[in-house]
Amino acid sequence: MAITVVITGAIIAVITTAVMEVTTTVVIMEVTTTVAAIISIMATIMVVLLPQLELAL
Repeated sequence: MAITVVITGAIIAVITTAVMEVTTTVVIMEVTTTVAAIISIMATIMVVLLPQLELAL
């Protein structure tokens, strides 16, 4: 009985760790893509607005 509990506990621990790692990876990837999207949007705005600013000046 005790052995079964230990084995079950070990399996649960492994699964939990794996899930946590995957979750962390996904979060990091989402943050990275979000940051990349923001940067590209800002770059686009700069490219579009800078010529207009120069014309205005």
